[in-house]
Amino acid sequence: SSTTTTKPSTTTTTSPTTITTTLPQKCDCNNFPFLVRSQGKFNNEADIRSSIGVNDVGGKLQFGKQVLLADGTVVAADQIKVGGGTSLYSVLYNTLFLSKDALIRDGTGVVQLPLVDPFCTVPDIVCGDTQVNLPPKSAMTLTPGVYGKVRVANGATLSLLPGHYVFCEVKTGRGATIEALGAVSMDVAGNLTIGTASKLVRVPNAPLIVAQVAGKRVKFAH
Repeated sequence: SSTTTTKPSTTTTTSPTTITTTLPQKCDCNNFPFLVRSQGKFNNEADIRSSIGVNDVGGKLQFGKQVLLADGTVVAADQIKVGGGTSLYSVLYNTLFLSKDALIRDGTGVVQLPLVDPFCTVPDIVCGDTQVNLPPKSAMTLTPGVYGKVRVANGATLSLLPGHYVFCEVKTGRGATIEALGAVSMDVAGNLTIGTASKLVRVPNAPLIVAQVAGKRVKFAH
């Protein structure tokens, strides 16, 4: 195995020792850019600009306090729980637990489940041995390819050149940034964790980032 690191206040470009890329498999998510199979949870003060769906019968979706979903978005799940001060746009459900000061701005309806049948399958993801470790406040640019675990420490920035990536796991510290410099897709064999005050973003006019995560958790912290 190998490890790629940077020193603080430097900018480097790195590529894996072995590049084996394939075009990512995409499925029709039925107009839900953020689609999970059985359970989703969004904590307090989240700002969400995409429709969210929980696919299966019995699926659960929970929003904390003061969460905001943008105009035009749809939330759909069998069971939905909404915290105080949260504002949703359009909601499709079978069972709804709504706090008294929560708001649904554009009405509700009955959800038809499953949302996608058969559900989008994630193929076996074989990640690599090249670890990517960014120290605090450093910067690095990656080329497409197959990597191991990715760690982006506090205040560091990881830039991804256009293409397809395979990672074992992705995790950031506080105030870190993972930025797509163009059309970027990624397969993550384990968990995807974006830390407090951190960002997973694209440069202006770049396509949406496509991520297939085979682990048990996709987490965006406060």
